[in-house]
Amino acid sequence: MKLTRFWKRENTSKVQTRQRSQAVVRTTTAAEPDFVREKHQKLVLRESKLCLTVPQQAVDTLHISTKRFIEWQPRKQELHGNLLMSETTHTTRIEDLSHNNQYVAIIPSSHVDDYEIAPTKDNGISAICEWNDTGLRIRIPLPRSTKKKKHRRRGAR
Repeated sequence: MKLTRFWKRENTSKVQTRQRSQAVVRTTTAAEPDFVREKHQKLVLRESKLCLTVPQQAVDTLHISTKRFIEWQPRKQELHGNLLMSETTHTTRIEDLSHNNQYVAIIPSSHVDDYEIAPTKDNGISAICEWNDTGLRIRIPLPRSTKKKKHRRRGAR
């Protein structure tokens, strides 16, 4: 009779779950770039436009100038702005403040009106700037709607 060493055999269910978890990690990291730096920025009104200052570290790392654009895309609960080299219909140009050599990203007035975004001092919302060596992303959490959905009565016609 031959003895089998069960303690050296690895449980197949553990192997399968490990493979699944590794596959999930690979797909999520491939879908979104890994931003290593993050900074909260205040939303302010300048010349009747809502904007935020691009962090100086991001300006230095990415060589940001007025020849760059921010493309704005609404997501589920956030407004995302991504740094681009070319202009499209959904972009705004990065502007230079003459003093302190700072750059400003302007939020389009259509998004400000649609999502009722206000300056930080009015309602406390601040933007999150994330960047690495290749890109910059600005995330602005959208305020929750105060309008309540109308519910239909059952059986009422």
